[in-house]
Amino acid sequence: MELDVHRACEANEKQQVDHLNKLLQEMHVKSPEQWADRGHIRRIGLQVGMLANMVTRTGVPTFSGVAPLLDGAWRWIRSLHAALYAQHLPHDTWHLAMPPVPTFSSRPNGPTLQEVETQTWVTRSVMTHALSHDKWDGITGWGRQLQFKCVWWRCADLQGKPDWVCFWTLAFPGLREWSQQVLGPGQERPWHGSYVCGQRPQFSSYLESQDLPPDRVEGDT
Repeated sequence: MELDVHRACEANEKQQVDHLNKLLQEMHVKSPEQWADRGHIRRIGLQVGMLANMVTRTGVPTFSGVAPLLDGAWRWIRSLHAALYAQHLPHDTWHLAMPPVPTFSSRPNGPTLQEVETQTWVTRSVMTHALSHDKWDGITGWGRQLQFKCVWWRCADLQGKPDWVCFWTLAFPGLREWSQQVLGPGQERPWHGSYVCGQRPQFSSYLESQDLPPDRVEGDT
């Protein structure tokens, strides 16, 4: 399947962000001499730091200034949504896009590492239940190396936001190695997140209360 794109936007915006996401991943799975363009790291303002690994309690490298990379991942999800449901998803749709390694916001009142990790656990747990009940939608590509999976859930209390939440995961080559290098074996995770809509797409898969353990069901209808 191929989707038409706006050529100017592809050249001026999407390609650059896609390249930066690819470079960041390569930095974790390839040796430095194999990196495509080390100068990009300096040009986009990424800063290297250290953070304690929550699993091993050892120091791991971190980057700040990654908002453009998260925005790039959100563009991927919008494209996959369009390909899967033949439906446009506005750019300003409320959403979360989380990489295969821990992330948080350093801005005042931004989500803390613990808050993001809680949302990470919720998203991946919901997807685990969706797969176990065979209630999910998805797209595969590149000889099944790319796998986008998602499921919908109706929540009645989203503080004024639309009712339906789509939880998703996105896996493609290199993510497992990147995640494993930071989190350790057995802790790997794909790109994952959620977004909200007033209505779920027609014929889309969704979970119901009985599909989740009782202590995990909140605000459902």
